[in-house]
Amino acid sequence: MKIRELLENADNIDEFLSNIRSIRDKYSNVNLDFIMDSDDCMLIDSISLPEHMQKQGIGTDIMREIVDVADKFKKSIKVQVHSYNDDYENDIGQDKLEEWYSRFGFVRKGYDVSDNPVMVRHPQNQNN
Repeated sequence: MKIRELLENADNIDEFLSNIRSIRDKYSNVNLDFIMDSDDCMLIDSISLPEHMQKQGIGTDIMREIVDVADKFKKSIKVQVHSYNDDYENDIGQDKLEEWYSRFGFVRKGYDVSDNPVMVRHPQNQNN
């Protein structure tokens, strides 16, 4: 890869991460942790809402914003699906959580070392 391509990619990643951070800041009560892995893929480490914020469409709104940004910047998203979150002491169920992610285009690609499903979503075409 040429230096120019490396720099353009770095700018793209910085702008992408800035957009994702603004989503996290917008929803301050939500736990949203993520990193970029070595494959230039966004890994969602944690996304969870306090119980009083659940079942109101807030998580769906957040995920829609995340996938829109990922599509805009042509980034894949990976998530290790585990239904229990220590921060909020609730368990919505593994099957329900996988079904929820699949609504946004995530597909199961295997399992992590703890035997939790790993789901991936590749960028979708945008009609602009």
